[in-house]
Amino acid sequence: MMSKQQLEEMLDWVAQAQMMLDRLKDALFKEQAKEGIITTGFDPAKSFDGSKILWKEAQGKKGPFEVSKDFANVEFKRAMELLKVGPLGHAGFYYWVMPDGQTLARKPSKR
Repeated sequence: MMSKQQLEEMLDWVAQAQMMLDRLKDALFKEQAKEGIITTGFDPAKSFDGSKILWKEAQGKKGPFEVSKDFANVEFKRAMELLKVGPLGHAGFYYWVMPDGQTLARKPSKR
């Protein structure tokens, strides 16, 4: 039988291991998105057509990209819904939500 201290130490270890696995999963998800790989959580039935969204050119530290605040657009809304879980590679582009939580961004994927 384990002592109370041993049990607490074991539970702490499990919690730390879970945090490390969560970080690894997040890192792998982001890498998949950067490479334009559609993640396992992607549902094609809920897909969107990025060409139907109004885009404006922008420039960042890593080069040019496009942004949109086309709130009334159904395709914009679908994209924002899908991107709640994180960045996504889709149809030749890498999509993400800007830090303000309202701006959709994209750039051509490297694939």
